[in-house]
Amino acid sequence: MRITQILVIAAVAVLCASGALAAGGQVVLKAAAETEREVVADDGTVTLVRSEAARVTPGDEVIYTVFYENSGSDAATDVVITNPVPAHMACNEITEVDQVRITASVDGGQTFDLAANLTVVETDGAERPAELADYTHIRWSFTDSMAPGATGQVAFRAILQ
Repeated sequence: MRITQILVIAAVAVLCASGALAAGGQVVLKAAAETEREVVADDGTVTLVRSEAARVTPGDEVIYTVFYENSGSDAATDVVITNPVPAHMACNEITEVDQVRITASVDGGQTFDLAANLTVVETDGAERPAELADYTHIRWSFTDSMAPGATGQVAFRAILQ
């Protein structure tokens, strides 16, 4: 059996921010795609180590992280980070962040809603609640302004199908 290796490129994050890019306020984003593995020390302790996801095979999990920083001198308001779930990946976890409202899309980023409101239509026409694996995009909307110098990250995990 031949397993195809796929080169992973970090999902592109899009910043939509009213005021975040205005005079004095500038939110800078940096995206990373990483894998995680356990490393066992001589004393038996286990540490999780992340490294760049240069190549993954089906079944591997990739952690997509968007690091943000308000590098401006003013607070950034209405900051929204939208990240597509890469093709052939199935989302399986989204990291919660304080003062951030998480919504998702199951239609290629055309519409976004809270997880409880998302549905998908099966091939037989039946409608069912959406699952994380159905997500095509994830959106983090900051409910408070982002102070100058503020940093943080938002992330999701996905498995290569």
